[in-house]
Amino acid sequence: MSVKVSPANPPKPPLIGHVQGSFAEDTFKKRLPSIVQRVVEEIGMAVQSLEGQEQDAKVQEGKELMQRITCLKEGMEADAPLPPMLDDGAQDVKEWVLIQEKEFPKGTWFTVTWLFGECFTYRLIQAMLSLSTHWKTLDPFAGQKARTLQASQDSITVLGKRYVEDILGKKSGKEEAEVFREIALVCLWGNRADLSLLVHLDLAKTGEGTTFQLKSDEHAEVPILANDLDRVWEYVRTLRSGQIDVILDNAGFELFGDLLFADYLYSQGHARVIRLHGKAIPWFVSDVVDQDVTDLLHVLSQHEDASLRELATRWKGFLMRGIWIFEAHPFWTSPRAFWHLPEVSDLWEGHLRNSDFLVFKGDLNHRKLLYDCYWPHTTPFSQAIGPMGQSESDYPALLTLRTCKSDVVVGL
Repeated sequence: MSVKVSPANPPKPPLIGHVQGSFAEDTFKKRLPSIVQRVVEEIGMAVQSLEGQEQDAKVQEGKELMQRITCLKEGMEADAPLPPMLDDGAQDVKEWVLIQEKEFPKGTWFTVTWLFGECFTYRLIQAMLSLSTHWKTLDPFAGQKARTLQASQDSITVLGKRYVEDILGKKSGKEEAEVFREIALVCLWGNRADLSLLVHLDLAKTGEGTTFQLKSDEHAEVPILANDLDRVWEYVRTLRSGQIDVILDNAGFELFGDLLFADYLYSQGHARVIRLHGKAIPWFVSDVVDQDVTDLLHVLSQHEDASLRELATRWKGFLMRGIWIFEAHPFWTSPRAFWHLPEVSDLWEGHLRNSDFLVFKGDLNHRKLLYDCYWPHTTPFSQAIGPMGQSESDYPALLTLRTCKSDVVVGL
């Protein structure tokens, strides 16, 4: 590209907190402070449970963490300068420090780009935990993810049974194109359950409205603004024993739908190996880390319904045999947009460049694909994704499945 882009200089005006009425403004005024406060409360509950158990050092350190994270929240609410990134010894710290010092040297919460500021929040909280003695391994969002997984059990049961009986059991009587479309829609609509965007979520509703997708509901595609599933199917139907990479978003119900999609692509012979790309650290509340995959498979393996237990056994086998591979590269938790993916040699040259099909899930991945800036809504998607959209011969086929939550919309 002729335009020199960087985190502080995206190809179009960036989404930023000081724009009145924007989702970015709401993020730094309300949504992100609420999320940070929940982290404080989660640590507080853990501290309270330790009182009187002769773990004074851990209790004291937990209280100190709560104070530091509260200060982070208060600085955000006051539009203070961003604090420096803490060096917790991880391999990505140097990049974070470089971007902050070079791109946002005087940045405050409402003047840095939304993408950088929001990602910075989660990475700084992780650094605080990593530098502690007793709280290094804490996932401060694990409780919320577990509760939403439990609340979506009914929807998971309906979907799982129908998939095992109708798709694996070949009882649906439908053409493969129709089955593909329905499972892709399950994968899409599962993205509604995003805890970082639904801070006042009713847990009982996280899986509602998604089970209808395997019923060929004629209304399933009505709300879709940019729908290229016909083109996607024309490509996938020709793909045999390929490498497919799924860049995951949320744990729980959405992850279950993503694994159904991955199962279908493998069982129909479209893929020989599927890489599932999650996050290396707790991220945006409900993003998938490796423990979330383990937790989901455990819940399925203990399920009263035989179909769900069958899926657990099947999927554990895929992982053990290397048919499915879970990976968590630090690039997925960096502040960089995906225009820079080809610059990350071990991830790009090692895996993604040779992929036959990239599937990006969710709102944040969509924002990063489009550099999180104000594109005209009629901008072609291939233009807005930068280098990856410029040459079909040099870059893999790409699909993004995202329910629209933020301001970035193209391809209309």
